[in-house]
Amino acid sequence: MLFDHYPGIRVILPTRAGLRSVEIADLVPLATAWSADAGSHMA
Repeated sequence: MLFDHYPGIRVILPTRAGLRSVEIADLVPLATAWSADAGSHMA
């Protein structure tokens, strides 16, 4: 749901080396963004 509304959002994840910020698209590699105007499209 975050990806649908904010495709450019970054997510903070805990790692062994400490906190890491990644783009949400990296967590869902085949996801597509959706909007009422354009429908489904690659982010």
